[in-house]
Amino acid sequence: MNLSPEVVAAYKKLMTEPKENGLDFQPLQELFEETKVATAKHLLYEQYLTKINKTKDQLPKVFFYIIMDEMYQQKKDEDGCLGYCAVCRQ
Repeated sequence: MNLSPEVVAAYKKLMTEPKENGLDFQPLQELFEETKVATAKHLLYEQYLTKINKTKDQLPKVFFYIIMDEMYQQKKDEDGCLGYCAVCRQ
């Protein structure tokens, strides 16, 4: 897997501007709401995949984490897992 800046930027563009790239799901920033309390990273990743109807093979978690690192504050959740200060919108 190539983690070059260009590949990460391409994934970010697809995740934050999906409609402009011919994809039929909401932008990442519309699916999550910033909070003061952290939610475990892996839980948000799983919720994101469900919301956009994709599989882990279609969106490796490393790209999700890199992009979320840029968008949301990180801290430990109530179980001590590293998380993002965000929740998935219903």
